[in-house]
Amino acid sequence: MERASLHETDMKLHLWYPSAETGEVHQARRLVIQHLRARGFRIALDPETKKQYPVLSKDHHKGSKKLRTSVPLILEVKVVLSGRHLEIAFFQNHNFKNRNGGYYDFDKFEKAPYLVRKAYLLERDHIAEALRASGFPNLQHDRRPAGMDFIRYRREELCESHGDDFYSRPQCPSNSKMRSGLTLQDGMTVYCRRRGRVLRGTAYHHINNMWWVLLPGGDVINEGCFNLYSRCDIQNLKGRYFPGDQRKQRVERLLDSAVKAENFLRAQTLKTVRDGIECAAA
Repeated sequence: MERASLHETDMKLHLWYPSAETGEVHQARRLVIQHLRARGFRIALDPETKKQYPVLSKDHHKGSKKLRTSVPLILEVKVVLSGRHLEIAFFQNHNFKNRNGGYYDFDKFEKAPYLVRKAYLLERDHIAEALRASGFPNLQHDRRPAGMDFIRYRREELCESHGDDFYSRPQCPSNSKMRSGLTLQDGMTVYCRRRGRVLRGTAYHHINNMWWVLLPGGDVINEGCFNLYSRCDIQNLKGRYFPGDQRKQRVERLLDSAVKAENFLRAQTLKTVRDGIECAAA
């Protein structure tokens, strides 16, 4: 008999049931929403779905929780029921690249602030335990392998779909050219920039021009070969550095917050900073 399962992918929990007809997945949805409210989340029907797709709104919930931190941080969540699949997607809107917000970003966990990541891990474990303790004995909390195990796992998946010789075939030269023009190889020490800082790790080919970089703590990031540097290039990298457009976006978000809070003295200071960034870019 097919078993229900709980899988995790990048700040999302996926609850799958063999069938939607038994009503178990609806019961799980009610349990998850009640649990989130008990954990301090303010949760209701997703207003965006309610406005755009009212017929689907009953199966789309959205909530948020303010974290008890010295810096104001918010962990947000969407609970979406579709057939026999219940998705519990956590996200944040403090550090994001997609112009529509953090929910639509890739690599959500990696982009999230440290304390938001820790809060997500805590909520994830609480949800898994609440489901197990409330009459769902067939659930399995399958966590994604980490570090080198994750890279091996994903490469095995790609070999299954693209052929066993996928990683032994000759590569297109443009898929392995670093920023300086040097050729990348598996196991090479590389450098890249994330959140303004220079990181050092070991490169392993992913697919096309994308490479996994295994960092010393076991974290894995996914970077294009054109964003990777060799030891020979490291002297050309600045220290902590943020591109002008990224600094401008950050200052504009702070400026909007200051205006909404009617903190006009801070708003004037931020406006001066923003104008300086624009002048430097001109």
